[in-house]
Amino acid sequence: MKRLVLASVVALYPVTAFAGGHAGGGETHDHRGGDDNGGDRDHRDSGGGGGGGGNDLGHGGETRDHRDNDSGGTGYYDQSNDYRSEPGYYGSSSPSGPSIDDGTLPTVTWEAGFLARQFRGPSIARAGTVDFDQTYGYNLTSGESSAGDSAGVALDLRALLAASDRVYSGAELQIGALTRSNLEVDGRMSGPAAFAISNTTMIGGAGVIGARTRSDRLELDAEVALGLRTYSSQIQAFADGMTNQETTETIVRPLVEGRLRGVVWLSPRWFVSAEVGAGALDRSDVSGVISIGGSSRAFADPYGTPH
Repeated sequence: MKRLVLASVVALYPVTAFAGGHAGGGETHDHRGGDDNGGDRDHRDSGGGGGGGGNDLGHGGETRDHRDNDSGGTGYYDQSNDYRSEPGYYGSSSPSGPSIDDGTLPTVTWEAGFLARQFRGPSIARAGTVDFDQTYGYNLTSGESSAGDSAGVALDLRALLAASDRVYSGAELQIGALTRSNLEVDGRMSGPAAFAISNTTMIGGAGVIGARTRSDRLELDAEVALGLRTYSSQIQAFADGMTNQETTETIVRPLVEGRLRGVVWLSPRWFVSAEVGAGALDRSDVSGVISIGGSSRAFADPYGTPH
């Protein structure tokens, strides 16, 4: 009788061990790629539908394919081969790093570049004064202005929002100075005082709207900019035996430009661009910009799914 009982226990033991050896509630783990350097891992969860009826992980039968990638993230590929990451969502390409994007934020691009510009200087005839021991007067004039008689350089900063996959809008700021100017200051009627222009700053601000088309990593944009530019001249006054005095004269002019831009995407998030522009109010007003920039989503796509 003892031998019969012992034989029954031995016969049943493998079945019991198999049935109770995994408390995952029917979960199947398929670890592919025994290479220490990583490989594909396909973690599939049957939703707790079979086996020992243990822990249901709550995935609802979803298949999650955790593939090793260079991003260092914790996302996975769903059944449609779309890459998902908490809390953000990215399309068929995995992100290059962590993100707080939850899919509702707008796509933002930002740029910083170097601008060079040539234009017809502003026409002006203005009188001013400075005070030493007495008041001295000066005249600020533009002389005979001509096409391309003034030039300047500036730092060009831009921030843009993608309205759709073809249209964008935003704002830009230009901060620089004139390297050549038609402005002159005349203080000959001011007695012993002498006058000179020490520098002229150029600051511009504009709203931008544009249209874009892209093929793989190459992009072509056309845009219009509307805004204002200010030119502020620092005028120094000198008198015999006295400390110099300074005053500022500011000129404001409209900014209306059409532009053509070429963009090369170095990666899904970073790009370089070259731009040429022409003023609508002055045919001699031409500019060029070289920039580097980035985007909050791959290829500045407003839907978060790079094409």
